[in-house]
Amino acid sequence: MKNYFNITIRARQFVPYFFYMLILCIGVSVVSVLLGFSSNTIATVIDGHYFLMLGGELLLGILTLVGLCLLTLPMLTNIFKTTIYRDQPLEADFDTKEFIWLIIKGSILSCITLGIYVPWFIAGLMRYFADGLSHGFSRLSFRGKGGRLFSVIVLALIVPMVVAMLLIGVATGVNLSGESGVAILCVLVALLVMIVAMTFYQIYYYGWYINLTYGGRRIVLGCKAGTLFWTVLGEMVLSFLSLGIYLPMALLRIYRAFAREIVVGDKLIDARGGMSLRPWNDWAYCWGQVLLIVITLGIYSPWAALRLMRRFGSRVYFKTIEKPTEAMPE
Repeated sequence: MKNYFNITIRARQFVPYFFYMLILCIGVSVVSVLLGFSSNTIATVIDGHYFLMLGGELLLGILTLVGLCLLTLPMLTNIFKTTIYRDQPLEADFDTKEFIWLIIKGSILSCITLGIYVPWFIAGLMRYFADGLSHGFSRLSFRGKGGRLFSVIVLALIVPMVVAMLLIGVATGVNLSGESGVAILCVLVALLVMIVAMTFYQIYYYGWYINLTYGGRRIVLGCKAGTLFWTVLGEMVLSFLSLGIYLPMALLRIYRAFAREIVVGDKLIDARGGMSLRPWNDWAYCWGQVLLIVITLGIYSPWAALRLMRRFGSRVYFKTIEKPTEAMPE
């Protein structure tokens, strides 16, 4: 039996927050420009006003971050509370002060460590939201670790990209010496490294997120990376060859492939995820939303996001397995 999610959020619960954020960002930009203009003279540096303005910019940045947090949290809360599964809505209970502190601490540490702390920052946010969600009498819990995400980013993304850049550098040097054939080969190998790396990175990255516990059962991605590799790679290639025209369909099919590999259970798999699609109807619908965004010069963006979220979020389901026999992955 398939049990579908049903996202019922309305425009009034989502759209206003988008425009509040836009107004906040515009206001902050105006104030920031004014502060910047007032500190662009030699006199302000000499008499110390420059550092006063710099402190004002930092304070403004912190206040902006807090303001965005205060707007983001209720919007996300509305999304969670209007998500229904098995005729019961999700229950969301988040501590606003904890959220603001988590964002400020994570942002500062990420800056100080030049981005190294970002994986642990993301893991903390995932735990915060999972811990605040429940369904029925069971709470969610996120099991992903920051160190694991760090290793995924380094090994599956940064190292291959460095190798690819080195190959392109070698190609440039070889080409200058007249060996154009070797240069072309190096560039092709670099492109292959980047394509394969990005494919595996997506698989491991999204797989890291799908690592939850609920009611004594685990929710994980129940396949090895190789299982999804050819699907993700094929959809990426088709998007490239079609100059992006196929992209919405590619993304939907990739999401469906991931959804189908989500498994739920304790020792045995007792439910599997999935996602229903109406391929070309959905493809046309996505491009229709993009067209409306372009026509309205971006004003329609929050409504487009809302419609896409409701349409495709409500296509995700879990299918109960009547007689479980397959063991849960470790």
